[in-house]
Amino acid sequence: IIQLVPSPDLGNFFAWVVVEDIMFKVPLNVPRVFYLNTRAPITEEFPGKRVNKTLPHARPSFNLIE
Repeated sequence: IIQLVPSPDLGNFFAWVVVEDIMFKVPLNVPRVFYLNTRAPITEEFPGKRVNKTLPHARPSFNLIE
């Protein structure tokens, strides 16, 4: 990978890659997903949905919302 360049669209990038002396422009899509891990109880009116995921550094997942 030579360079990562953001595109005008949010979450989209272009990677300039060299393979066997040939340069390629590879489009990348990075999903923008945010998670909230809280110890507070979640009510029905809370936006988002409850999910089960493995958190970095083996942190415990209490009420994980996507």
